[in-house]
Amino acid sequence: MNNSLVKILIEAKKLNKWIPAKFLVKYDIQKVNLSKLEDDGLILTMKSKSDGMVLKLTLKLSPLQQLIRIIQYHLGGILLCRRTYG
Repeated sequence: MNNSLVKILIEAKKLNKWIPAKFLVKYDIQKVNLSKLEDDGLILTMKSKSDGMVLKLTLKLSPLQQLIRIIQYHLGGILLCRRTYG
């Protein structure tokens, strides 16, 4: 996951703000499996009439714990690809 994307989500969490997914396209949000992150309890997603899909980090974990989970998720995908194709 793009480091800038992680920072944006953490800052939005601190401000308790939802982020429209359309504003995160330049940070490769389309490459992120949002359903998986939502299933893991890391993010919440919602449909907004004005902004389409919006998301934010959940309140279940501290921002640091969420960052660690996101990094672990991302590295797990890399390791899986290396095991499969390496």
